[in-house]
Amino acid sequence: MRQWRFNSIEEMDEKLILEYIAEAIQNQKEGKEIRPAKNKALEIPAELAQCFSENKILENKFNQLSLSKKRDYAEYISSAKKAETKARRLEKILPMILEGIGLNDKYIR
Repeated sequence: MRQWRFNSIEEMDEKLILEYIAEAIQNQKEGKEIRPAKNKALEIPAELAQCFSENKILENKFNQLSLSKKRDYAEYISSAKKAETKARRLEKILPMILEGIGLNDKYIR
């Protein structure tokens, strides 16, 4: 996934490109590889955590969801800036969580 972009032929330095390719070949021979960073921990927004403390069934249903669905919901709530927006989003997702469906499941065929 590494890229080296050029906007014109004048930007290209043949010597540097050949060095880069030689280094890539050497890294491959040595078995070096770049691994993506591990996923960070799931952070539940305070508003959602409060709903969980009030409704244990909701919390259990949430915990049954896959990690990616949990992250979708958590990000959906935490990305809102205004409290009103967070409250509106919570109203929307609570029934979805209880049904066990993901935030973006309607797009999956």
